[in-house]
Amino acid sequence: MNEGTTSATGKVSIFMAGDAMFSLIDARNQVSLESLQARDNLVVRVQPDLARQAGTAPLIESAPVPIRLESDADSFWSALVEMTSIPGGELATGMLVLDGPYMSTLPADAITLLKHVARQGRSPELYLYLDGVHVAHTNQHTVVFDELATALQSVLHDADGAGLHPRVLACARCAAARGYEGEPFDDTNTKSPVAIPEVDFVNLNDIIGMFSRSAAILSSNCIVATHEAGDPGAIPSLNVIVASPPHGKELAFGGISFAVAAAMNHEIPTNLVFVEDGTFLLASRHEIPEGGFAGDLQDLLNSTAGEDNLRYFYHAPSMEARGCTLTPALDHFSALSDQELASIVLGEASVARITRSIMF
Repeated sequence: MNEGTTSATGKVSIFMAGDAMFSLIDARNQVSLESLQARDNLVVRVQPDLARQAGTAPLIESAPVPIRLESDADSFWSALVEMTSIPGGELATGMLVLDGPYMSTLPADAITLLKHVARQGRSPELYLYLDGVHVAHTNQHTVVFDELATALQSVLHDADGAGLHPRVLACARCAAARGYEGEPFDDTNTKSPVAIPEVDFVNLNDIIGMFSRSAAILSSNCIVATHEAGDPGAIPSLNVIVASPPHGKELAFGGISFAVAAAMNHEIPTNLVFVEDGTFLLASRHEIPEGGFAGDLQDLLNSTAGEDNLRYFYHAPSMEARGCTLTPALDHFSALSDQELASIVLGEASVARITRSIMF
């Protein structure tokens, strides 16, 4: 879990939990970390219990960046909620979950975060997409791990009892593909016979519609940039960053679908940016057999090239490091340097007060 926040004052806070902490002690990152050493506006906050559990606490404390090892887990999560709250925005914090439970700790982290959201008097909201829908499954019987559906119900119950307005929305298409549908999901049937009753299974557009608001919304790998001088009435801008290879997993397809729907159906100013292994989708022409997994993603990228609210980019250093070049079939893509990518992520050209970046 890796979440970053920045504000108009240029202050940057990075919150790291889980495997993200190892990046601070990885020798391969030494040059990048040392380049941040002189920045007096940067603080990295690390989840203390996991740092000690993984044996990384002593090493992290000597890392060449300013590290704040919180005194306890509650302090870490409370600070994350406080730092990501939008000044003048809605009193709600949402969390987008893409991963299923138990194979990953991210769903458990999301529920812990939402517990602290409610403690601060903010309405907790959970959005389940792709494998994230499995969080809602009933009849989870765990031996080693905490059972997440029950934990989620407890958070929702406590929030409702405190007069807040909790909600859980799950992608109906994702859930139907994974066996959650009894009667077909539609506007009059948003419940599943194998999911906890607090969850509504809805069209992906209903989830994306939440991103049009001025509420705080996070994901497991995200950046939230806020600008006090931005227009508070403007729709928050969105960067969907695809870092996963295109065909072996659903993440690239999920990210592209999310970006296209945000721009076309909700008029959210959206940048779709391919970095790291995501750039493999843009190198050479992919020939997809009929019925191939997730369809022809390159055709989808081409068919939406002229949309007013959607812009396409790729990270040139990622492409070059992999020995690839952009296929001429996708000539509407623009290359980004490291600095240009940073500018987009920080929303420097956005008129909105909020710029969100979510990585798939």
